[in-house]
Formats: sequence, C-alpha cells, structure tokens
Amino acid sequence: MIRILYIVPTLKRCGPANQVYNLIKYLDRSIFRPILITLSPEPADSRWQDFEELGVKLYTLGLLRIRTRLCMILPPATRIGHFLAISKLKRIIAKLDVHIIHTQGIRADIIAAMYLGGYKTVATIRSYPCCDYPMSYGKIVGHLSALYHIKRLSGIDSLVTVSNSISNMLSARNNFTIDVIQNGVDTDIFYPPVNDKFREELRRKLGIPLTKKVFISAGHLTLRKNPLTIIKAFQDKHLSKACYIVFLGDGPLMNRCKKYGKNGNTIFFGSLPNVAEYLQACDFFISSSQAEGLPNATMEAMACGLPCVLSDIEAHREIVEYNPKSAKLFDTKNVSMAVSKIKEILKGNYSEMSRAAISIIRDNLNAKTMSEKYQSLYLKICAH
Repeated sequence: MIRILYIVPTLKRCGPANQVYNLIKYLDRSIFRPILITLSPEPADSRWQDFEELGVKLYTLGLLRIRTRLCMILPPATRIGHFLAISKLKRIIAKLDVHIIHTQGIRADIIAAMYLGGYKTVATIRSYPCCDYPMSYGKIVGHLSALYHIKRLSGIDSLVTVSNSISNMLSARNNFTIDVIQNGVDTDIFYPPVNDKFREELRRKLGIPLTKKVFISAGHLTLRKNPLTIIKAFQDKHLSKACYIVFLGDGPLMNRCKKYGKNGNTIFFGSLPNVAEYLQACDFFISSSQAEGLPNATMEAMACGLPCVLSDIEAHREIVEYNPKSAKLFDTKNVSMAVSKIKEILKGNYSEMSRAAISIIRDNLNAKTMSEKYQSLYLKICAH
C-alpha cells in the first residue's frame, strides 16, 4: 500500500480543495491510501466532512495564516512558532510512515522544500506566482512572495502544473522539469439539466428569473477575476432588456459591484455550496478573469452544458482549443468587445454549443482522468 500525504492550506470550499477532493475520490484504494494535513484552522465553508466521508485520515496544524506567511521572510530567530509547527508536522509524518508527500500552495510547498527533504515530494502549482500573487497580495509582497516560492520549488522532487500555459511560463524562466496534469471536473456532481422543465424548476427553487436568458459568473469578486467588466457589459441597452447576469461568490469588490449593478438585471447570491444547481439553472457562463491556472468554474459550467463567453487569456484558450464551438473569447477589460461576443453567442446554435462544451469535459477534463494521471505519476516516483 502506497501512503500519500497531502498537505494543503485548508479545505475551504474552493477550486484547489475541490481538485484535491476529485483526485482522492478516484484513487485506486487497493494501491493508494490518502492522508491529509491542513496548515490552518478550517473556515466556516470547509469540506472537512466531505473528505472524512471519503475515508481520509485528517490532521491539522492549526497555524494562523498571517504568522506563517510572515515566517517565510522573517529571520530564523523569530520563527519559534513556525519551527514548533514543523516539529509537530515531522512527528505526524514519521508516525504515518508515508511514501510520498504531495503539497499545494506557497506555504505547503516551502515547508516541503525546506524541511521534508528526506521524503519523495510532489507539488502542484495551480497558478503562475509572478502573475497571480501581485494581484492577490499587492505588488511588493506579491512579487517577493512569488520570487521566493519559485526559488524554493527547486527543492521539490516532482513539479506538476494544472495547465500548459503555467508550465510554459515556469519553464521559460527556470530550469524546471514539469509535468502537466490538467484539472478535472467531477461529472457525478456537474452535469447538464435533464430538460427545460428541470431547469425551470431549479430557477423557481433558487430565485432565478424564469424569463429572459440568464448568464452566470462564479468566483471571488476580486481584481484578478475582474467582475466589473461583466457588470458594465450587461448595462448595454439591448442586453439589459434581454438578459440577467447572476454572480456567485463574495470578495472585496462586492460593494463596488453592487453599486455598478443597480440596473435591475444583476443578481448577487454570494458564496453558496450548491454551485452545480445554479449552473444547471442558467443558460450561459461568463468570465472576465485577468489570470487563471486552469479555471474550475469555467470547466464546471461546461460540464453542465453551458456555452461560455470568456476573457481571452491563455488558460481559457487552452480549454476552448478542445472544441472552439463551446465559447466566444473577448479581450480582457474590453467592455464593448464583451458586449459584442455576448450578442454573438445569444444568436448561436445553442444545442451545438452546449454539446461542444459537454464534450470538452467528458473527453478531456474530467476528474477520473485527472486522478488516473496523478496515480501514474505516484507509481513512477515509487519505482525510482
């Protein structure tokens, strides 16, 4: 039995935790035994119980995020709490007798690279740090964090990225050997509505208008996700009469988004656990993100049969290349072009576009395929 230890920040209900869940769900349990450690206390919207139901043994170090982030740049003498946590982590790992340690996130990757060199290590990089971190943490802290993270990745045995675009960017600037294993959608959860009546019943249940075409955008309301471009696009005279736009997710731009979206066709639902139902209740998906790894929200929408209007970034192109009939692309932050592409997709052959979206996930980007690729990597690592 090969014991795989996953070290992650938390099990917050979001893309990274969902992908770890998908990976573990489809592990061959006759070969692999998954164990998981979180670094920080669990938030209210945690998937801890979901992982327990998969039969995963769970531990947590309970570290505060701010302190551990500071620990990465503070002098060693100030890292007492950090080293106590590392000691605790090492005791747990020794007790479990693990074969492979698989990390994700800047803190987990750095810990593995600096302190767990005696084990076979794998790290999954879900975004390009030099692009993502400055938008997430501010220019100075984000840039320094990105440089430090990338520097420490040289201490990881096997690096995996979730998209070809991230792999190309990392490889171009660093002497890394990188495997690409694209994210996958759990089609047991995300699937198309059975029929129009099913969609109508969902709309009644969820409070989504029955008339007009409904677009949905799912994700954090942040500068990186760029929701204001979408809101401004749907203020177009024609679109404001013909469509509704639904937002799932919360974030620092919520109040600003609500201020702009006062024209009556913009609905904010906040963060919710039943994302699949909202996707199944809507007609189209839209994203204006400035940067992504390989976006779960877009793939989940496609799995539910939603044609997409997407910002023209590498991660979106990588998905759409599997079947270009599935989506329309527009220049990020270009509101007039977004309006044009929304109008185009409204005039398109909906059934054809929907089938194209479904085929991308069914044939290429599903959770089972993703998990099988990781399992092949684990076996390869253990064979050496």
